[in-house]
Amino acid sequence: MQHAGTPEASVAVRLGKALIYLNDRPTANALAFAWNDLARDARLLPREISSSLVAPLAGMAEPAVLIEAGGLPPMLGRVERPVGAYPHLRLVLGRVMFSVRDLGAYSSTTAAFRRAADCAVAAFPGTGRSTARQHASDEASRLFVAPRAVRRTSGREPGPMAPRVGPTNRITEQMRREA
Repeated sequence: MQHAGTPEASVAVRLGKALIYLNDRPTANALAFAWNDLARDARLLPREISSSLVAPLAGMAEPAVLIEAGGLPPMLGRVERPVGAYPHLRLVLGRVMFSVRDLGAYSSTTAAFRRAADCAVAAFPGTGRSTARQHASDEASRLFVAPRAVRRTSGREPGPMAPRVGPTNRITEQMRREA
């Protein structure tokens, strides 16, 4: 947390060499919810993958990235199931794509964004909705993943490469209207 309670407040999340500054509570909550919403698909991930699959490339330094997110940028999460390769999760935040390839990476990423959402409560006091009902709803959204039947928008499941349309998109639109 930096500059809590001021107009310059932000919550920082570090994932590897990526540093993400979250500039408002709705964005922090939406990201925590989006990662949590991928929990069912995360069960398809391998426990761990070979480090050679994520090894640095010869002649190219590992990039360090700084991302500033606020105002509920568009986000979409889905599972990718490439033929002949392990499945992996992708979450797109605006124009930035996160790719998670094993359970350990998923767990640590989800935990980091949950912690950021918790810190956002102190960093951005008085923002968002503060009724007891809304607090309970926010906590439930953060802790529980909707059953598959609730997430469907039609009578059939999306194909292996189709984006998942579900609570992540609905919560983003709902938060955008209420912000």
